[in-house]
Amino acid sequence: MDSKAKTLQIAIIEDEDAHYFLIERAISKKIPDVTIHYFKSAGEFLEKFYESGFDIIITDYQLPDMSGIELLEVLNNEGNEIPVIMVTGQGSEMVAVRAMKLGVWDYLVKSNDFFTLLPMVIEKVARERNLEVSLQKSEERFRIVFENSPIGIGLYDSKGYAIEINKALMNIFGVSGLENLNRFTIFDDVNMTDSLKTKLLNGETVRTELCYDLELVKKTNLYNTTKSGTIDIDLLIRMLDAKDDHRLSGYLSVVQDITERKKANENIHMLSQQLLQAQEMERQMISRDLHDKIAQDLSMLKIGCETLIDKNSRPAEDIYSKVSQLSDTLRGIITAVRDMSYELRPPGLDQFGIESTIYQYCKEFSEKTKLNIEFNSAGMGDINLSPDIEINLYRLIQEGLNNIRKHAAASHADIKLVASYPNIIIRIEDNGKGFDVNKRLAGLTNEKRMGLRSMEERVGLLEGKIAVTSQPGKGTKIFIEIPFKEKNNGLEKNSSDC
Repeated sequence: MDSKAKTLQIAIIEDEDAHYFLIERAISKKIPDVTIHYFKSAGEFLEKFYESGFDIIITDYQLPDMSGIELLEVLNNEGNEIPVIMVTGQGSEMVAVRAMKLGVWDYLVKSNDFFTLLPMVIEKVARERNLEVSLQKSEERFRIVFENSPIGIGLYDSKGYAIEINKALMNIFGVSGLENLNRFTIFDDVNMTDSLKTKLLNGETVRTELCYDLELVKKTNLYNTTKSGTIDIDLLIRMLDAKDDHRLSGYLSVVQDITERKKANENIHMLSQQLLQAQEMERQMISRDLHDKIAQDLSMLKIGCETLIDKNSRPAEDIYSKVSQLSDTLRGIITAVRDMSYELRPPGLDQFGIESTIYQYCKEFSEKTKLNIEFNSAGMGDINLSPDIEINLYRLIQEGLNNIRKHAAASHADIKLVASYPNIIIRIEDNGKGFDVNKRLAGLTNEKRMGLRSMEERVGLLEGKIAVTSQPGKGTKIFIEIPFKEKNNGLEKNSSDC
């Protein structure tokens, strides 16, 4: 026996003292950590049974007040779970069968090797009982976790019929019990797409976020639910294998209601978009003020300087030189102010469209930086983009080219802008020095350079995808995919909407 285990409590019901002492000696010799309780009749034992903590009961078949079979019946009526070993002087197959049907753990005949067999049987029964108790505790712990889990859990048989569901799953789908969900299989659920069903049938694990339509459930009479509308769920379904031969034994589903989380994320997303829009509006206002007021005033001042020189037949040389210098300075300031205005909000975007504006920007950028830029676009003339999408496409290319100028040490860049329904694709490639993408992205939070991070955030706000590929010495490629919004009679239509 395990030295750390508690003392084994054994009750022996035997009316012959001599035989009891032989049994007691055989047990104590082989199982030292044991306490034996001796009873001469079934009635005497039953008086102590209810207040005892016995681990094993050993009873003779022939007792003064009742038979061992009758004692088993009494114990079963009392809900006994303590293992019982029955001993008899003469073996009877009929008695043995009846005893086994009543739940006796073992049946021993008082043969020549009885006193050798009994301790071994007791140890075997104790081990089995300990395993059973451990299993019961484990099942109880599982049951507590299963029933009280805030996450919906469902167990299904090999055909996909529900065999057990917890309270959280009932609450998510608005049902009162298993009977609402066990009349159909998971493959019959109208919210399960064909691709998800195919994956399950192929033995694959399914993990997806699903917009679950409860109105469709009602319309098709799939099951009765107290809920209405739609809910967003995080769904995981995996196949359960039988341990012996890996045959399908059923399915486990784990479901979380993420409706509130999705709404919160959508609100954050909406606020971020509004912030971006407010930023662009502020930029537009500043750009307009710089171009229409400050630049115009500076231009008038420059003209005034030049006119001042013309009206004087020949001013002193130092005055002429000074006015010329001021005029040149004003010309430089006017150019800088107009460049700043164009950077804040390209005027051509509203007048000539996204293609022409980006083409012009690439041309001017190339002239200023000596970076050879090749710009190509396709399919953009066939769509009518919303202003938000247009300015963000412009900003992404602007940020991409500025990153190349600042960090890439490149001599050539390729820009591609393609409308490929339902997305707009941007490709930005350069032949610069490249970098280790993982190290760069990991270190962005500790650096002041926010070019890539800014592009990632902007793409995220547009519900798009961005992929950066680069290696030291082999240049950089940026792939951006954005679902576009078309203007439709003054309203915006998102091509990614269901």
